[in-house]
Order: sequence, then structure tokens, then C-alpha cells
Amino acid sequence: MLAALLCIGCTGNMDYDLSKGISKEVTLFENEISVPVGSIGPLTIGSILSSLGSVQGIGTLVSTYIKQDAEGSLILRDSSDIFRINVYELEKKAGDVSAPFTWNAGFQTTSIGGMAGALGFLGLKTVNQQVKITASNPLYNDVTFRCKPSVTCRAADFTTSYSGPIEGMSERQLKFRTYNEQIAEIKIPSNISDVISSITLEDLAFDLPANPSTKTDPRSNNLFFHFSYNYTCTVAVGETFKLVPIDGPIKGVNLPIGPYKVKKCRVNVELQNTLPLAVTIENLKALLPEEIRDEEIMVDENILISPETISIEGGSLENPATTNLTLELEAADGTLPDISGLRAKVTVASQPGLGTVGLSARQGLYVKSASAVISGGITIPEQQQ
Repeated sequence: MLAALLCIGCTGNMDYDLSKGISKEVTLFENEISVPVGSIGPLTIGSILSSLGSVQGIGTLVSTYIKQDAEGSLILRDSSDIFRINVYELEKKAGDVSAPFTWNAGFQTTSIGGMAGALGFLGLKTVNQQVKITASNPLYNDVTFRCKPSVTCRAADFTTSYSGPIEGMSERQLKFRTYNEQIAEIKIPSNISDVISSITLEDLAFDLPANPSTKTDPRSNNLFFHFSYNYTCTVAVGETFKLVPIDGPIKGVNLPIGPYKVKKCRVNVELQNTLPLAVTIENLKALLPEEIRDEEIMVDENILISPETISIEGGSLENPATTNLTLELEAADGTLPDISGLRAKVTVASQPGLGTVGLSARQGLYVKSASAVISGGITIPEQQQ
């Protein structure tokens, strides 16, 4: 029907003479048109962690230490020695071992290392901290040990936030040929979010039989008196968390709108954020095409983007934060070209007022809905019809 009407309109008017050919370029919606983009995402912590294992360096380190529990919470694990000595080395230190004796190992201490030790410096917190202490006895005899055990937590400024004894370790008998037997469990109070800075066994002493090395199996790998810890905690965002602002190119941007000769485009986005992190994007600029971009001139000054500052509020799984954003792109002269890169200053910090919030793999940034409003018409090029 549309073709018939066009033919009637062309009859008798030489302005519509098609004998000399016709341009197949068509411009539609010259006022404006709103196009729904739909839902995108989510970008969750879980999806990020699942891909970190392939990233060399810090990615491998994070994926090794930080895991998910059954409920999706991010937990950090670490294990190491508190005290370890070979029975032959012990005999050498003790001297005369021809009769039963008490050997004093003295003051032994360690700190929780790995990623846990660095969290405080990043403004991250450790909650629900638990430590299981295990011990090994290589002898065919039961061995009694004594000590003054304690655990201490310190804040990033090295002030003590918690200190207390370790129950069940003041005096204890290790059964013969015990290997990594759990002898104590530490649970730090839930209101303490500073990482354990030290596990101490003060005045550690062992009551040993004569010639202890003769009470071992030399073919065995279990030749050590050994105390170790297995540590777990939930990773949380504290009120002081803030990453150093990143000012530079944003990779992965590809908006091929140049062929459509769009003068102006407005994008409306509804974001839902369940991360307890506020994101601020400042000085948002479009970059020149890669082939003409250099270190001194990177920004395409002909493309105007407003607003230059975008703020995304942080929330939680229980109380998601919703942010409505409107982003406008306009060509100061001509039409918008292909946009292959953006540059911005991005700041990530804890959302004020939320306190300490544990991190979950289910938390993330969701685009609930998005639409693009195009002004000035869409020109469909000849090669795309």
C-alpha cells in the first residue's frame, strides 16, 4: 500500500523522475525515537572471581585465598606453622637426653599472613574469624605440653582491639603418633573486624621421655613436634574502604554509531547495586579512534558527554540501592562517529552509613532497564539496506 501511494505521488511530477537513479540512503525518525535496550547483567562478585584464576599475578593470588561458602559469602582461608621442630634437632638443642626431661621451647608466635594480613591496609575487614589449632607428636609415647596461649587482634593503626587466652591449651597431653590433631578452636567476637595479628604460645614446654629419637619411626615423614593454624573469615567492606582513584582509558567500549549519522543520543539507565560500594565517575570523555590517538592527544573534543560526573550509590542484598542515570552524547559539529573508547576518573569507596558489610558472591551491579533516545534522525546507509 505504501508503494502504491508513492507511485501515485510521483505521477506527472518530474521532480520525482527516477530515470537518473536514486540514493538508497534513508533518514528515519528525524524528531526523536526511544529504543528499549533491555536488562543487562548482572556483574557480580562471583562472576568476577570465577575469571580471576586466569589473570596472572594478583588475580591468581586472590582466587587462591578467597573462596565462596555454601551461602555465597566470600571467605578467606590461610594456614601456616606456629611452631615446628624435628625430634633430632630437639635432642641436639636439649643436650643430655639420657633420662626423661622437660624441654623449654620458649616464646613462640605467628601472625595470620597471606591476603588476610593485607586486608586492613585496603580498608577491608575480617568478620566471623575462626582459627583451628592442630598439633603433631612423632613419638610412640604420649607427650604433655604446657604454655600460656593467647590471641590478639590489632587495627590498621596497630592499636589492640581484642586480646584473650586460648582455651584448652594451657596444659594438654598429645597422644602418641598424633598427626595434625585439632587441640583448640578460637572464635573471635563478632563485633571485632580487625584481623588476628598474633597467635602466641608463651613459655612452651614439653615433658619428654629419655632418648626421644629412639621412640620414632625413622621411615615415617612424621618426625616433627608441630603446631599449626587453619584460619577462616568472612571478607567485609569497612567504613574507611577506598581505592586509589583510577584516571585513564576504559577498555572494552565499542559503539559503532558513525554510519547512522546520529547527531544526538540520550541513554537512560536504571541501575540496582547490591554492593556496599559507591562508585563515582568523573570527567567522562570519548577517545579518538585508535589509529589517530597518541599519548598527548587522546580525547575527541567534538563529542560532548554530559553529565561529566556520575554517582552510583552502594547498597546490600537486603536493601539494594537504585540509581537512575541519564547520559547524553552529542556531536558539536556534524554527527557522532564510532566511539571506541572512553576516559574517566573512577573512584570506588564504601557507601556512607552502611557500616561494616560482609561481601557475598551474589552481590553485584544490575542494569534493570535501559533505553536510548535518538535525536536528529537515524540515517540508514546504502550498504546496510
